[in-house]
Amino acid sequence: MGIKTSNEITVRIAVSKEEFIEFLKKSGFEEKERFSLDDYYLIPKDLDLGKISEREILAKAVIIRNISENSGYKKKITFKVKNINPSGEIISQEAINCDIYDKDEAIRLFEAIGYYEIMNIKENDIVYGKDNFEIAVKYLPNKTLIEIETDDNFDTIEKLKEEVIRLNFPIDTSNFFVKKAEEQLREMLQE
Repeated sequence: MGIKTSNEITVRIAVSKEEFIEFLKKSGFEEKERFSLDDYYLIPKDLDLGKISEREILAKAVIIRNISENSGYKKKITFKVKNINPSGEIISQEAINCDIYDKDEAIRLFEAIGYYEIMNIKENDIVYGKDNFEIAVKYLPNKTLIEIETDDNFDTIEKLKEEVIRLNFPIDTSNFFVKKAEEQLREMLQE
């Protein structure tokens, strides 16, 4: 089992996908890797969805994740623990991961102990890098986001924000903490 402790910012791009990629290339960023995520969110059956927020629902969620990358496929169970302040900024987060062999068997196991699948999020990612700075461009069905994680060179959210602003990325700087799962769940629950 692996535990990953890092933080990240996730923002919307303010131009088309094509314009954003052109901006990256002109700025000296090069493609490092490509991967796809196929995430199945499972929650306990006894949650009263009408009485709690999307954030509270997702705090109880387990993610069964299929990752397709150049080296092959990975499957894992992920449970995320996020510390979010009242203004919606992610103060810290941790992902507890367990490798699995079969996504369908993992889903059946969680169904047997009282969980059910509430949603599925699919995305295609391309990681671009320049010097010691990497960003993941996340292509979702109705939006394109970029995600940047803290690392040894940029070890705080503030350093990440400063670097993104310094590089003049064409992004929406009004929200550095876009929460794609919360947004999709909100849309789904409103239908």
